[in-house]
Amino acid sequence: MAIRSQPIVAEPRKALRVYLHLKDRILSGALAPAQRMASEPDLETEHGVSRVTIRGALERLAEDGLVERRPGA
Repeated sequence: MAIRSQPIVAEPRKALRVYLHLKDRILSGALAPAQRMASEPDLETEHGVSRVTIRGALERLAEDGLVERRPGA
């Protein structure tokens, strides 16, 4: 029996929950423009989710123009 390799995908509901929370913080002014966001590991701990989920949420925020992603920043 062959085992199929599945791509790693964030659970949509968890990524949406993180996305909405971060979006709310941005739009409410809790995160100021140009303010550095917490690191991915810190966001993982804060939200109790995987890095894949955090990256999914951050990617969506970037697509919406709410954050600018900078590798290694």
